[in-house]
Amino acid sequence: MAELDRVDEFYFSALFDHEEQLFPISDEMYAEELQLQEALNSAATISVYNKFKRVEKEPGESSGLFSYVG
Repeated sequence: MAELDRVDEFYFSALFDHEEQLFPISDEMYAEELQLQEALNSAATISVYNKFKRVEKEPGESSGLFSYVG
């Protein structure tokens, strides 16, 4: 996920050169791009989460564990 943070920082460093803006970005365009990033991040998180399956607890076991199902 840190790569996404770097992309966002790079994007804004290209947009803003200290006090002078290189090219304008509208609130609508920014909101649209942010929504896309959030959707992609959610999809990636769900994809990784779905690779794990809860192991049912056998009698006498202390707790259920998560194991990789690949």
